[in-house]
Amino acid sequence: MEKWEEGRGENEFGSFPHQECRTTLYLAQRRCTVGYRSNWIIAAAMIVSLVVFVPTAQSEEPFEATSCYSGTATPFHDSKDLTVVMGFQINGILRSHSENKFLNNVTYHFEGIVRGTQLTSYGRFVDPDGDMIIAERSGTGKDASGKFLEGTGKYKGIKGGYKAELIARGKPAMPGTFQECARFIGTVELRK
Repeated sequence: MEKWEEGRGENEFGSFPHQECRTTLYLAQRRCTVGYRSNWIIAAAMIVSLVVFVPTAQSEEPFEATSCYSGTATPFHDSKDLTVVMGFQINGILRSHSENKFLNNVTYHFEGIVRGTQLTSYGRFVDPDGDMIIAERSGTGKDASGKFLEGTGKYKGIKGGYKAELIARGKPAMPGTFQECARFIGTVELRK
């Protein structure tokens, strides 16, 4: 059984008031523990981690919106022997049906390519404050998936995506154009 005696840490350079040392009476061994300095270092590390990581905390939220748009399509070729390939551009506006009002009154522009029924496109969403989201969209004309790639302002660090389902297609208002509406259902993560 060890018996402990309290004392100050010492070595050939003198004593160290910030350490408490214990010496066993039977084994003549000295054990020292660092006192208040380690507690301050731990507290400082915890404060720094809270300051750095709390502002970047994100939470995933569902959203739903209706999108209506008009666009034009340009054929890449006129051969009847090849699969139809067309470039397209669309401009539209969204109306949110979610409590969080994500994408409400947001306008957008997409450009892409359709080959057969498959489409690939990139676009930007612009909100009333001028903040933007860059997105990628792929799928078919009736069912497409979008992914948020990056953003500015309140959308910096955005993550998430959506499914777009065609819900209405009208007779073209002008030759060479098309007008449609789609429902967007997805999730978004924004920095708080």
